[in-house]
Amino acid sequence: MKREAVSRRLLRLLAWGVGGSSAALLALVASAALVASAQSGPPACCLAPPARSSASTSTTTIARSSVWSEIRFQSTADGPVLTVREAQRDRPLLVAFFATWCPECAREGPNLSRLAKRGVRVLLLSVSDAPDAIPAWTAKHAPGLPAGALLGPSQGVAAGVRSLPTLVLLDGTGHEVRRWNGVTAADTLLAAWHSTSTPR
Repeated sequence: MKREAVSRRLLRLLAWGVGGSSAALLALVASAALVASAQSGPPACCLAPPARSSASTSTTTIARSSVWSEIRFQSTADGPVLTVREAQRDRPLLVAFFATWCPECAREGPNLSRLAKRGVRVLLLSVSDAPDAIPAWTAKHAPGLPAGALLGPSQGVAAGVRSLPTLVLLDGTGHEVRRWNGVTAADTLLAAWHSTSTPR
């Protein structure tokens, strides 16, 4: 509302200060710039909650394998900083990127807790919350799961996170096998987990 009020004042000042067609032209240019600004949305580093969807989207677009040795997180405000690769301990891992303000992430949480009870190793990583804000959320929506906060928005960008929730399945060597955008059925995740964790 403040931006709209400033916009109207700006247009009135332009029309008052310059006469005739010049005023109209300046007003038109200013109006177009303001419309573009309003439609541009948040900067690229700020992830917005995804549109509600009944099905997730699976993609083969993956981050380079070495990035998981660079993505760092902290589980508590005074806890150690770890990389995803260190958290893996050379075993398959399902990494779930979320935020406490994301309603779709809250829907996904119980699925992930059920998967953990069936042997799936899950790590929750918040893209925008402080470490001390996470325990209350996980206790309510994803009980029993380890969680941490990424060290800055650039970490989520490096991991290729463009919407929430994003789920990434890593094999024991740290290579990304699959990723899903949006709430994903537990059976789908479990089948992919068994395919990745079963020795060949």
